[in-house]
Amino acid sequence: MGSGGEHPASERPQQADVAARAGVSLATVDRVLNRRKGVKERTRQRVLEAARELGFLSETEEARLGNARPLNIVVLLPAGSN
Repeated sequence: MGSGGEHPASERPQQADVAARAGVSLATVDRVLNRRKGVKERTRQRVLEAARELGFLSETEEARLGNARPLNIVVLLPAGSN
C-alpha cells in the first residue's frame, strides 16, 4: 500500500514508521490497514492520519480504508429435494 512515486524505495515509509508516528503497535497498524476489528475508532483515525502524513497512504487510499469493510455472507443450501 505504498504511496506511488513520492519516495525512493529506500526512503519509502514503512508500517513501523506509521506505528511510531501514531504511537501504536505494528499489529494495530496491520489491523487498521486490513480493516480488521478490534481497533477503537479514535485509534484507527490516528493511524490513518499518521499514514497519510508520512506519505504511506494517498488521500484516495485513506478514504477507502476509512469506509467500513463489506460483510462476508455465506449461504448454505441443502442438496436434495427436501
